[in-house]
Amino acid sequence: MAKKIPKPTKKAVETYKVIDNYKDIRTWKMKTATSAFYNDLARNLVLWSLQESAIHFSQFCAIQGISMKTFETWIERYPEVREAYDTARDFIAGRREVGAIFSEIDGRKVNGNEITKYQTMYCRHYRDDVKWRSTLATPDKFIAGKQVVIIDRISPDEPIILEPSDD
Repeated sequence: MAKKIPKPTKKAVETYKVIDNYKDIRTWKMKTATSAFYNDLARNLVLWSLQESAIHFSQFCAIQGISMKTFETWIERYPEVREAYDTARDFIAGRREVGAIFSEIDGRKVNGNEITKYQTMYCRHYRDDVKWRSTLATPDKFIAGKQVVIIDRISPDEPIILEPSDD
C-alpha cells in the first residue's frame, strides 16, 4: 500500500510562497524572497542593531547582500521589516547619542558634533526637538507691518549708536 503524502498546510504554503525577487550584491545573481525570508531579515536586523559596532544601516545591507535601495523599498513595502527598522533605528540612535556625549563609539574616539549632525536621521525624539527649536529660532521680522531690529551689544559698557535711516 502506497504511503499517502500529506497536503501542505496553508501556513507552510504562505511561508514558502515567493513574494519578491532581489539581486544579491555579493553574487550579482537574482534571488527569491518569501515571507519567511522577510521575517528572518527583520529578526536579523534587530539582532544586528544590538551589537556595539552597528552604526549605519549600510553595514547591515552589506552583511545581508542587499543594496540600500532594495532595503529602503522593503521598509516601505513590508510591515515586519518597517517595525524591525524602527526598532533598530532607536537602538542605533541611543548608541550614537551616548557616543556623542562621551565622544566614543565602539572603543573609537569620535567627534560628537559630527554624530549629532546626523542624529535626526536616527532618533525621532531628537528630530522632533530640532523641528520644535527651529520654530523658535526664526522670529518674525515684521510685527504689525513694522520691521523689528534687535540691537546686541558686544559688552555692557559699549554705547549704542543708531545710524539714521532714509525711511
